[in-house]
Amino acid sequence: MSSALQDDMFTADVIADPYGYYGRLRDKDPVHWNEKYEVWVITRHDDLVWLTRHHELFSSAVFKNDPRPPYPAIDESDLGLYEYVRNYQSDQFIQHDRPDHLEMRKVVHGYFTPKSLEEWRPFVQKAVKHLLDAVEDKGRMDVMRDLATPLPVLVIAEMMGVPEADRPYIRQLAEKLLYIGRGEYDRITLLTEGMRGMIDYVSPLVDERIANPGDDFISVLASGEKQGIFTRHQVLVNTSLLLLAGHETTINLLCNGTLSFIRHPDQWAKLKKDPAGAAKLATEMSALRFTGQIDPAHRHAGCRNARQDCEER
Repeated sequence: MSSALQDDMFTADVIADPYGYYGRLRDKDPVHWNEKYEVWVITRHDDLVWLTRHHELFSSAVFKNDPRPPYPAIDESDLGLYEYVRNYQSDQFIQHDRPDHLEMRKVVHGYFTPKSLEEWRPFVQKAVKHLLDAVEDKGRMDVMRDLATPLPVLVIAEMMGVPEADRPYIRQLAEKLLYIGRGEYDRITLLTEGMRGMIDYVSPLVDERIANPGDDFISVLASGEKQGIFTRHQVLVNTSLLLLAGHETTINLLCNGTLSFIRHPDQWAKLKKDPAGAAKLATEMSALRFTGQIDPAHRHAGCRNARQDCEER
């Protein structure tokens, strides 16, 4: 059955319509061996839930333990840079297994509770208003360029305690870090520029927060270093994780949500009729679930390494 399915997950057609491609996989071969990239592609919800709950069988330390070359392929001259990327990514706490992962997660968990995040609402509302006001006189806007891309950087930079004057530079770094999910043959050069730029920029901020901690995210990570849970390098790369993960997912949420409402004007009419009452449902059901925050063609969106041979359930 699997031989009848096209195994290149990064063609233009698949990237244009990943839902159709992975939907066909789920219907025809839900536990699919992808011969081209030598990975199992799991597409049923129940299987994925079972997989993620059996951490003793499936490791999150993919960058550290996966011996294969990058895919899609990169220029051979960039393989040395890819080793830098592997070392960088493997130190992020989402690339660790228990018990280390649990200890690392405890350090940052309190910063992202619903109550803590609710305190950010006034700042986010102010940032959205600022971006919309900036394009109002034009009479039109590019949702990705004018809202979805700059908004998360404004918010995350504030969370990190980055001075306002430095935020355009942080945005440049964020755009380079997004190449982790791209498929271009030469993507590694820009990606490593973003990673090294973050290391250079954040290092003195961590020194400052070690000496004079505040209530920002870098101070939270620095406290983990003081407790002996994070190394210095782990503090630095996890700062990048916040910038990258929050940046990419918010861009996708806003753009995919907007596109969904354009394609379904009846749903947009319902939201306009009762924006206060329907906003939560529109966000949680439509924007988060109907079109997800993570591109299904994203190589790193949910990879695991099997620790031992497993059989299909």
